[in-house]
Amino acid sequence: GQTVMVIGNVLTEFPFSVSKGIISGIGRNLTASDKYGVAENLEGMIQTDAAINHGNSGGPLINLKSEVVGINTAIHLGGEALGFSIPINRAIQALNIFKTKGKIIRTFLGVRYQMLNKSYAETNKISYYHGAYILVENDKGEPGVIPGMPAEKAGIKSKDIILDINGKKLDINYTLIT
Repeated sequence: GQTVMVIGNVLTEFPFSVSKGIISGIGRNLTASDKYGVAENLEGMIQTDAAINHGNSGGPLINLKSEVVGINTAIHLGGEALGFSIPINRAIQALNIFKTKGKIIRTFLGVRYQMLNKSYAETNKISYYHGAYILVENDKGEPGVIPGMPAEKAGIKSKDIILDINGKKLDINYTLIT
């Protein structure tokens, strides 16, 4: 419910545009894709109803104390005024890596997945209540395993379940990108 503003270049035509809204949710997980079909799971995002449009991406999400609380990143095309921002603490972590390494280092597995819980597992007749379930190709043609990426090279396939990493059980609190 915190009031926020976004600043950006709306539709890349209208520079220095500002819109206002509220934080509608935190800790949101979604799969974002670009026009080339490259998809990425985004976790722990801030959801806002402040208008994030094409061109605002990368701009700040600012609270009423003039503090940057997020970096505008994605919109949901199926919903009006449904935008998502990376929490600023994660952006600061990336910046600190850049300062020490000279580049941002992020792992990229190349899968779309759903973290399992009891409800999702029972609904989809999956025998595990934890882990990362690798999705199948959706109706938009987005594959569960992106061709040529590390997951495919490692033999991961749609409907596989990754149960743990280095002996640590995967669940909604410890995901593939945690």
